[in-house]
Order: sequence, then C-alpha cells, then structure tokens
Amino acid sequence: MPLDVRAAGALVLLYGLPVTRIHRLNIDDLLDIGGDSFLRLDRHQVLLPPPPAQVLRTLAHRPRRARSTAPQQFLFPGSRTVDAPIAAYTLTARTHYLAARERLPQQ
Repeated sequence: MPLDVRAAGALVLLYGLPVTRIHRLNIDDLLDIGGDSFLRLDRHQVLLPPPPAQVLRTLAHRPRRARSTAPQQFLFPGSRTVDAPIAAYTLTARTHYLAARERLPQQ
C-alpha cells in the first residue's frame, strides 16, 4: 500500500482525524521531542506510536518531485504542484480505492 495512504489511514484510525484536516498537514507538524514523536494539531501535540511515527517520518523525508517555493512543505503534496496540498477528495478516493483493493481476494 502506498506510503501516503498508509499515513492518512493511520491518522484516521488512531485519532479520528478527518481527511479535510489531514491533507493540510505540513512537515513542520511532525515533532521529535526527547526521543518521542509528536504530531502538532493546532495548539496541541499528540504522541505518535512508533509504527505510525516511522511511516510519517518516511513520508516527510521522501524526495520531492520539484522544489517548493512555499514557506511550508505539505506532508501530502498535490499532484500538480508541491506548493499546494493534495485535494481532500483525492486523498479520500485513493484511500478508499486502495483499501477496497486490499480486501478483495487475489485471483
């Protein structure tokens, strides 16, 4: 399963975050404090369990298609430009499609 879908799915399942919030997260929202990983949500920092933290860190450090000129780098960049987040609808559709494919028996 693609890394971005795994990361978004983990945030929905663990914290009940809506995709409309997830798609706007940026790299600076991931924090490492005292050996623990946190996700900044507005004014709060939530502790991330190690497996989802690793997925999110890997997602944040993957190579980008293009250099961003924006002051923030989105964790889930758009397909047309890295200066904008992926559309919430697109991330939802990818997540649903790939989750359904994973549940289907292989032929």
